Amino acid sequence: MKTTYTADLTLTYSGTLTFENVPENIYHAIIRLLDGKGVLEPLPPADNPSRDPEEERMSISETIWELMKMQNVSCEDVGKGVDARPDTVYRWVKGTRTPGEIYLRDIANYFGVDHIPMTRKEMKRKRDEYNEK
Repeated sequence: MKTTYTADLTLTYSGTLTFENVPENIYHAIIRLLDGKGVLEPLPPADNPSRDPEEERMSISETIWELMKMQNVSCEDVGKGVDARPDTVYRWVKGTRTPGEIYLRDIANYFGVDHIPMTRKEMKRKRDEYNEK
């Protein structure tokens, strides 16, 4: 692994990039660098009983899938809403592709959430709000 930091942040990495407790601005900088060509996956939970699993960030693919199930929409529906092909949305949901920052913003707007990915606690709160409607 080779990491180079410049004023704009340059990251060179081959393999699967993992993260844990990454600040939101750094996370989005990494997404921009990957430009939808990579997959970010969370690290497996540490053996730390003090960690609240509800506060852990869901993967992007899991967040999109949960929102799609909650609102009963298809990959085609999401694709139309964010101007992406249905097979692209399918790859986002499967985790084989990662949406770029602009798509992340558009997906969040489509589903009426502040950001993607979300924590499990945020998803539960959104599900509760949605079910109250």
